[in-house]
Amino acid sequence: MQANTQTIKTNKKTIRVVKTNKKTKKRKKMKPFSKIIISIIALVSVGVAFLALPISHKQGVTITFSDNLFTALSSVSGSGLSSVGDIIDVYSTFGLVIIAFLMELGSVSFLSIIIFIINGVGGKTGVASTFLMKEALNVNSTKSLYSTIITIIVEAFVIQVIGAYSYLAVFTSMYPGDIMSALAVSIFTSISAFGNAGMIIFPTEFAINVLSGNVAYNLITIFLMISGGLGFIAITEVVSKRSFKKISATSKIIFYMTFGGIIAATAIFSLMQPKAGFIQNLFLAVNSTQSGGFVMQDYSTFSTPVVLVIMILVFVGASPCSTGGGIKNTTIFVIFSSIIAFARGKEPIVFYRKIASDNVIKAFLIVIISIVYVFVIVTCLAIANKNTSLQDIVLETVSAFGNNGVSSGLSNPSMNLVTKLLLVFTMFFGRLGPITMVSVFNKNWLSSSKKIDYIEEKIIVG
Repeated sequence: MQANTQTIKTNKKTIRVVKTNKKTKKRKKMKPFSKIIISIIALVSVGVAFLALPISHKQGVTITFSDNLFTALSSVSGSGLSSVGDIIDVYSTFGLVIIAFLMELGSVSFLSIIIFIINGVGGKTGVASTFLMKEALNVNSTKSLYSTIITIIVEAFVIQVIGAYSYLAVFTSMYPGDIMSALAVSIFTSISAFGNAGMIIFPTEFAINVLSGNVAYNLITIFLMISGGLGFIAITEVVSKRSFKKISATSKIIFYMTFGGIIAATAIFSLMQPKAGFIQNLFLAVNSTQSGGFVMQDYSTFSTPVVLVIMILVFVGASPCSTGGGIKNTTIFVIFSSIIAFARGKEPIVFYRKIASDNVIKAFLIVIISIVYVFVIVTCLAIANKNTSLQDIVLETVSAFGNNGVSSGLSNPSMNLVTKLLLVFTMFFGRLGPITMVSVFNKNWLSSSKKIDYIEEKIIVG
């Protein structure tokens, strides 16, 4: 650093002025959407490191780095797809514990837990983290943010404890005299069901032939998948306000779309496959709409119309701020409301509230980007798997994007590396969402500068 010294003489005293050429560098603030991407990558990296340990897999079993990466990301994203077959045949008890932790952190939101811990020990969270969580949880103040995060963690814990206790009555009969094994399986399954991860520690044949006929198991899993798929905001508002009329328009839309979608899907599946029975069709409807991904039926036996309906439901997915994936049911609601309002020559109004124009634009962007992305990945997978039917490729791609776990069989131990990496990135893309991925390039996320108003130009479209 160079310095210039200048002496100034006055009548009273001599002043020495030192000028420096050092420029003050402004610290660049990390974008909030970049922070959540980094947090997911960090969590997956830690998971891969633990799963790579010899203690994490069974003796005589060799697991590649790509398989551990696939399993870790599938656990964090709540996808449930597997590149190693049944995880119970590959990973040890320690490895299954790591998978359970990854599912738990991925479902409750790793970033929210970090903010909660930092605030609990008296630390300070950055502007980017606070901005991101306030936007995601729809709160206005920092004080409300921390209380909301605490409520979310408590709610998730209570629901999963209820689920584990309920499962214990089911699995105790399957593990006679071994209460600890029954408890461990109950906890793992409860975490997986609430997180809509779809991972089970049973062979696939056992799930299809035995568990699918257990009514208690089906009903408990349905309850947990709906609880996770509804979203923390909707549940928190109902618990705190104790009145459906007092909750926000977003929460009302979530409840209508969630239960309306489940009822409609159950009716459609019942018409298409009446022999399956009401419970199985209800389970399939919840499994598809809430991004559950549990294997309870052999998907290779489904007709093309049933698979098509499953694809649509998986693509739409669950509710925002939930453990489910997809483009979210509120997105579809905003789009159809806007289309109907445009056809009538009116503004989109729901529950005596006008839908913000930014929300409409965002909804259409989500759908367009998602469709384009799925199309590109389907094309790439079709090139890499020339002997696989297009229906199986589309189902696997939509399932990975929607973090559902419904598999056509493309995800298997014998799939090639290109297919594996494409599905890995698709699960990652789906977990973060199109807006998060695109918003990484947004430099004005916290800008308060005045916008320049340009002259409006009407462009001929359509």
